Amino acid sequence: MAELEQNQEYDWIERVKSEGAVPLLEPDNCPKGWASPPGDGFMVRGPEYLKTKAKIPGGDYLLKPLGFDWIKGPTKISELLNNPKNRVKRALEDEWSKGHKPFVWAFNLQVPSKDNYSAVAYFVAVEPSLENSLINQFLKGDDGFRNLRLKLIANIVKGPWIVRKAVGEQAICIIGRALTCKYSMEKTS
Repeated sequence: MAELEQNQEYDWIERVKSEGAVPLLEPDNCPKGWASPPGDGFMVRGPEYLKTKAKIPGGDYLLKPLGFDWIKGPTKISELLNNPKNRVKRALEDEWSKGHKPFVWAFNLQVPSKDNYSAVAYFVAVEPSLENSLINQFLKGDDGFRNLRLKLIANIVKGPWIVRKAVGEQAICIIGRALTCKYSMEKTS
C-alpha cells in the first residue's frame, strides 16, 4: 500500500509539472519556459562555512520544483493555494481528496508595475521533514524568522550582458531584507 501511495504521489508531481501555461523544459534549452537544474549547480554554505568561508554544491532539493505560473490579473493575487481556481490547488484536491496530502509551497513574487503580474513557483515535499529541521522552523516560525532566512538563489544563464555582469553567475538575495513579504498557510477546514 505504501508503494502505491508513493507511485501515486510521484505520478501526480510529474503531471502537475507538465501542465500550466509556462512549459517545463530542459535546463540547457529553456528560452521560454522553466527548468529545474541540478541542485549541485548552486553553491551554498557548508557545515564549516563559519570557520572556513567555503561554500559547497547544494545537492538534492529539499522541496522539489513542481511548477511555474506567470499570472496577470485585475488585482494583486495572494493566498494562491487557498483559491479553488488555482491549477495546483485543483490538482491537489482532485488527486488527494482524502487522507495525507503532499506539502506544497507556492512562492508568489509580485512584479511591481501598474499591471498586476505574479511569477509563481510551486514546490512539493516528497518526504516528511524532521521535527527540528530548518524547514520546520521556517514553517512554524514567525514572519521575522522567515524574513531573515528566505534566500533566493537564481542562476542567470542567459540574459542581457549588463545583467549577467552585474549579477555574476548567481543572484543571491535574502528576500525579507529586500522586499515586503506576506506568508499564509492553506486553510484546513
